[in-house]
Amino acid sequence: MKAHTRDTTKRKQKRTNILLAALHVFAKHGYEKARMKDIALEAGIGKSTIYEYFKNKEELFKELVDFLFRDLEEYTFTSVNPDAPPVDKICSIITSFAEYMSRMPYGTVSETMAITLDIFDQSIRTKIVDLRPIYQRESEALVRIIQDGVRNNKIKTNIPPESIASIIVAFLDGLLTQWLLFPDQVDINKRVEEFCSLLRKGLG
Repeated sequence: MKAHTRDTTKRKQKRTNILLAALHVFAKHGYEKARMKDIALEAGIGKSTIYEYFKNKEELFKELVDFLFRDLEEYTFTSVNPDAPPVDKICSIITSFAEYMSRMPYGTVSETMAITLDIFDQSIRTKIVDLRPIYQRESEALVRIIQDGVRNNKIKTNIPPESIASIIVAFLDGLLTQWLLFPDQVDINKRVEEFCSLLRKGLG
């Protein structure tokens, strides 16, 4: 049993290493020009080893997108205090998002910008990845918090919860884009603080 657990852990770690190597290669060359042998070289493994984990480049790219967004969501949403007021929960999510992006867990600012643009390009132009379920998960989580706040009279607004959630997600997308384009000019933490101040005034 212990040997099996060690093998499983080792396999998961190698899979993660391949995903992270793929991130760097996709960021440098883009999805269409990236080659599996380049990813293998970056990961320090033989090309055939990649195919033990991913059947082709498309599946590897899809799995990388899922890995990145799941990691972001886990960091962002698990930090929320379930007993906090609803607006504080929303601001906790926004703040955690900014913290996650600020620490650049999987690369440099330029790499993050490159892979982000490539992900959106493949989602819109080639349909290799579908980002709609990711946005839907994020929006639904925010909608539930807002609805709960309205029911308990902690949030006072005539704006539909779905619209408020959409505005918040749009803010996060816009903030990320501005920060990636102008990392030395945009104070991501200050923008979050200002936005949360607006939320508290508008929803509290």
